[in-house]
Amino acid sequence: MASHKKNYLVTNNKEDIFFYVEYNSKTLFEILRSKFDHELLLIRKYLSHSDIVTKGKLTNYKTKYYPDDQYLKCYILYYQSYNELKNIKDLPVAAQSNINIPDEFYTETGIKTYGQNGKRQVEIVRDSEIPVYIPRDACNDFNLKELNRICEYNDKFKYEQSDLGYLARFNLDNFADGNTGLLRADALHVAAHGLGTESDKLFSYLRSFVFKGDVLNIVYDKTENVLYVFFERNERYYSLLNEINKKPLTAPIWRSYTPRDRQKVVEMLYSVDIAKSIENEEAQPEQYELPEDEIATLLKEYYKEYHKSVEDILALEEPPKYRWYQKRWREALIKMDELHFNEKGYAHCAISETKGDYSKLGRFFIASHIKPYALCIKEKDYYSAFDPYNGLILCANMDALFDQFLITIDQDGYVLTKNAVNTISGYGRYKFAGKKINDYYMTEQRKKFLLLHKAEFDKRHK
Repeated sequence: MASHKKNYLVTNNKEDIFFYVEYNSKTLFEILRSKFDHELLLIRKYLSHSDIVTKGKLTNYKTKYYPDDQYLKCYILYYQSYNELKNIKDLPVAAQSNINIPDEFYTETGIKTYGQNGKRQVEIVRDSEIPVYIPRDACNDFNLKELNRICEYNDKFKYEQSDLGYLARFNLDNFADGNTGLLRADALHVAAHGLGTESDKLFSYLRSFVFKGDVLNIVYDKTENVLYVFFERNERYYSLLNEINKKPLTAPIWRSYTPRDRQKVVEMLYSVDIAKSIENEEAQPEQYELPEDEIATLLKEYYKEYHKSVEDILALEEPPKYRWYQKRWREALIKMDELHFNEKGYAHCAISETKGDYSKLGRFFIASHIKPYALCIKEKDYYSAFDPYNGLILCANMDALFDQFLITIDQDGYVLTKNAVNTISGYGRYKFAGKKINDYYMTEQRKKFLLLHKAEFDKRHK
């Protein structure tokens, strides 16, 4: 089962679940990896304006309280700066601060909705007797220090002094569940508009740092009847911190690659293979309760193929059988576009402006390298191989043309074509003449890669 609405992803596909969990929490990844036979469900909610806590966004009260357009500075939990917000028309105003979640959350867990409970709040931990855990290592990017730095950089107001004092004194240790690496939520309410209220101390604390465009992940272990909840930063957050720190973008904006990163991928692949075997009734869970030395022996087989560094592959003079983190690279491009266009779940072709549900359209939307991946590997330019600014989401036909240097994009954002493109039946429908892509794509980082692409375009097909 997998469904993808505009703002949600709901799936029981274990490969997808492992992928998203491994990216955010080693603790939870290890917990789920040890429970191969459990039935799992993942809900990903891309957070909109309405999902942000009331104190972090514009409300009717603030529009009246602050003079002129100063109230825009109350958009604390937006990535945009004060000046950027002034250029956005029809900014939403809303007091709602519960996180709206899909119906599958209620039907799969058996938790009552606000309406089903006689229009009274439902407290999940107590009323439904479902424990709620938050992996502590997924909380690292949600903290007061970085929130205040971002507010200063974006010329925004900060929280009221009383709120700042409370957040500064908040101690996550008070919620530690022994030495498991998990935090046990004190409460989690279903209210009129969805999940989370101010009375949920731990959950509310973390929500104080959540931006529009971030993701709420809910993993439901249906076998044990347990909820795991954690927030995930949008890639723009890391890019913004990079700007604040005035550091050049020398690595993909999510994280650098280390030997441990590659090992985690190997472990994930191993786990998924085991999970699939159990699901297909090819094996029983107890068959994999092996001593650590035997597991290590099995993992060596995976390391032979998947733990090779790019340098190893080059030394062997053989093409890589797996593009390291290619799926994550595509995810970063998708998420960056989603945030800009405010179209969660939809991919946008940068050239044709075609858009669609990327979870259902498969290979129709492609994460296309500007500087070719093979050239990056050949030149040992590993950062560029996975730098989101070296990529564009393109529909398949545009990707084919772009990949063959039959079309390119100049430094002003205009699409240029070769004469061969004119021979395409129905060429006119693409309207390449005078076509200019959205200015959003034309960052200084991406222009450097586009300059290389156009140089190759000029050399070929004369």
